[in-house]
Amino acid sequence: EPVQPMKIHPRSMLFVSGEKTERFPKAFAAGADLVCIDLEDAVHPERKAQAREQVIGWLLGQPAAAGGAARALRINGLRTLDGLRDLLALAESGLKLDALLIPKTESAADLQAVQAWVGAQADGLVALLETPLAIERAFDIARAGPMVGALMLGGADLSAAIDATFGWDG
Repeated sequence: EPVQPMKIHPRSMLFVSGEKTERFPKAFAAGADLVCIDLEDAVHPERKAQAREQVIGWLLGQPAAAGGAARALRINGLRTLDGLRDLLALAESGLKLDALLIPKTESAADLQAVQAWVGAQADGLVALLETPLAIERAFDIARAGPMVGALMLGGADLSAAIDATFGWDG
């Protein structure tokens, strides 16, 4: 089954830390096609729960902007407690997103589980490929289901996983 294109076709994506709620309005007004609020790498481990609550609350209070930036959320990896908590909070909130970014995706089953749990709440899933196993399974991950709209390479984490230098010279 071929990969289905997402309903949105962003040319630009702007990430904003999930613990910097004061920056959200400016991020959405900056002119990017897609704004991704990040609950993973941009949030200090001790502030994950607070950020999760604030992000979901803020997004619930903001209607999706007609003609404005699309809304995306990068959760924590599915193999972490924070990732499971992110999905549970999202499911319980009823929040609707344009895209949901899934870090450290390593199998089609990862995305199939997300689709089963919160599929009705996102128009598309973006699988972040950040490990050698994910690269090996990229074809199967891309075909995990109708919601998979894109694959994204996580260069920093992949470089760390293979002991490579991440940067221009590397």
